[in-house]
Amino acid sequence: MKLKESLKVAEMTHERIVPWIVRMIIGAGILVLFLFCLYFYHFYMRSSVADSPETWGQFGDFVDGTANPILQFLTLTALALTIILQSRQLSISSRELELSRKALKMTRNELTRSIKAQEASEKALTAQAAVAEKSVRLSAIKLLLSHYQDQIKDLQGKVYLGDEIELELKRQLEEREAVLKQLLENAFDEVVQPGS
Repeated sequence: MKLKESLKVAEMTHERIVPWIVRMIIGAGILVLFLFCLYFYHFYMRSSVADSPETWGQFGDFVDGTANPILQFLTLTALALTIILQSRQLSISSRELELSRKALKMTRNELTRSIKAQEASEKALTAQAAVAEKSVRLSAIKLLLSHYQDQIKDLQGKVYLGDEIELELKRQLEEREAVLKQLLENAFDEVVQPGS
């Protein structure tokens, strides 16, 4: 039961497969060593070591016939475990790549939304700055207009028919007042009808 639990394909990782492969190699080495010992004990310990090449040929056939299939089976098992591990790692890598692609796409979408929001904010700030500039112009025109109107009122009581300088000054102030009123109307139209 423990062997089945430790060799579940879904749970195979590099850390779990390597000890199994090492155990198989050690087990194969012990098994081959046991076969050599058994052969030597049976044929050479009980009798004298033969010097004939036929005896050594038989020994080679014995080793080849017993150790080779065992080693081939263990090699095939280790290869199968390695292939399973590699396919599992490939599957994990594919899933991680897909998740990375999704995360990249989400990041790209967020950046696009952020850029659009920044553009909208820039437009709003530009419009706000334009309104602030027009408001400052209106305030300046209004202040100048109020100043000229006050000067015209001061001159109203002082102007005599014969005083040419004061009449000229009054005329200039009234012209400036008319220009400022026109500027005030234009600025007001710009605020009321933006874009014109």
